[in-house]
Amino acid sequence: MAKAFLFPGQGSQYVGMGADLYETNESLRSIYHSADQVSGLEITKTMFEGPEEALRKTQITQPALYVHSIAVYKLIEEKGLIADVFAGHSLGEFSALAAAGVFSVEDGMKFVAKRGALMAQAKEGSMAAIIGLSDDAVISICGEIENVWPANFNSPGQVVISGAPEGIKKAIEKAKEASAKRALPLAVSGAFHTPFMQRAASEFRAFLDQFEFHKPNGKVIPNVTGEVTNDPGQIKEFLAKQLTSPVLWAKTMQTLTALGVRELYELGSGKVLCGLAKRGMSDVTCIWVGTVEEINGLFNS
Repeated sequence: MAKAFLFPGQGSQYVGMGADLYETNESLRSIYHSADQVSGLEITKTMFEGPEEALRKTQITQPALYVHSIAVYKLIEEKGLIADVFAGHSLGEFSALAAAGVFSVEDGMKFVAKRGALMAQAKEGSMAAIIGLSDDAVISICGEIENVWPANFNSPGQVVISGAPEGIKKAIEKAKEASAKRALPLAVSGAFHTPFMQRAASEFRAFLDQFEFHKPNGKVIPNVTGEVTNDPGQIKEFLAKQLTSPVLWAKTMQTLTALGVRELYELGSGKVLCGLAKRGMSDVTCIWVGTVEEINGLFNS
């Protein structure tokens, strides 16, 4: 029975995340300190103490989520739990690729710090979750409004849209008129996964080109395609393209099913991906692992 490690993206962060791992595992502290050094920001302090408003800033959120996920991954790897498949949602894709050996944890930290900084400088935008409409219905609504696009196809009946703030407001109204179960704005500061990120994507690709990528130690599923690849060049290309392309998470879950994955482990903050797996996959077990207590329970049960 195949196992997969899944890594969450923005929206999963919370004040206090990863603090227990830092306090009880001295070997992990260098990962946290690296985030502060590489980004030039108080990532660790903000993770542990907040305020929540600061933690939501994308240039802080992205390194914070990466640190938490990698810390969890390192601990369970030391204890002997390994995976066949690696995937991450948006920012989480970097954690997945580091775990799969495509690049080092240290290089991954440089990537997420750069990505967060570039995305924080991008044109103002917003995002919203549309629940209870078909993909085609959401695509149609976006097509009627200037500067609004589908950004995350998360699971059947759950699509996140992204774009200009005024356009997002109009799209929310149209979704409600179309009988969406819910249509609500998300607490983000940018129009992620849209053409608004084109400049950031170009700069980010040039940055990535300075680093060597390797074939993964297992199967990896990029967000841009939702399909397996082991080509380092493709993986690098897709990481840059991801900034302007929708996250095909529903397709990723279809690929996981086709690969025979029946055990999922969500590593890091929150339980978002386990929730999506319950709606988008069948006959699977998804376990969230994000705290010392969860890790101890996983190996002592």
